[in-house]
Amino acid sequence: MKYSNISFNQTDKVFLISDLHFDLNQLNWEANWRRFSSIIKKEQPCAIFVLGDFIDAWISANYHKFTAKLSDDIKSLSPTKFYFMQGNRDCLLNQPECETLGMHFLKDPTPIQFGEKRIILTHGDLWCANDKQHQQFRRLLSKPIIQRLAKSLPRRLINHLTKQVKSISSAHKKNLTPGLSEPNWQALIQTANQSCDMIIHGHTHKVEVTNIEGSSIERINLGHWQPNQITYFCLQTKSHISLVT
Repeated sequence: MKYSNISFNQTDKVFLISDLHFDLNQLNWEANWRRFSSIIKKEQPCAIFVLGDFIDAWISANYHKFTAKLSDDIKSLSPTKFYFMQGNRDCLLNQPECETLGMHFLKDPTPIQFGEKRIILTHGDLWCANDKQHQQFRRLLSKPIIQRLAKSLPRRLINHLTKQVKSISSAHKKNLTPGLSEPNWQALIQTANQSCDMIIHGHTHKVEVTNIEGSSIERINLGHWQPNQITYFCLQTKSHISLVT
């Protein structure tokens, strides 16, 4: 895996977030976003990395009622750059739509350089190799014909299908054998040819700072946002910050 041209000095302020699960047909996310925006304006980080599941069940810009509001909010936080990586809940949010929202699109995984540290960014679900049902679903949604179909369906049918998929997903998670939902980090390390010092991810909704088993590679789990609580990771200080909104 070649390292991208995204690099920072070790004194640069970089924030990372994941699993916000915003429903853009409602405004129940607004208080959390307003608090985070105020932090960005105060702290002036040079970059924000959103590692997937930013939007809950993204279909298309036209489908979601408050897409324009979120886009305006992101653009108002310039010069901070926003980078976005697809998660399992917003894997239909493609590069043109991402750029319209005011963010730079990242492939999963994406390597970056922070000072002397080589870091791999990933949402995390692509490495849950033992969860066969989830991987089949992800492969299905990655097909261009399925993506075009999803974006062309009537709103009422999309609403129905979205509810069904969420229901099936929730039931699947409850019935998973312990361990099946955990990513296989060795597979990611092999993909990266072990050329990293740190892995940063989301997906599992756990706040963690640990090491890959049997390795010196650090693993940072970003956690998730909850009603009236935001969590972000500052790469400069290597610490999680959780705040009540």
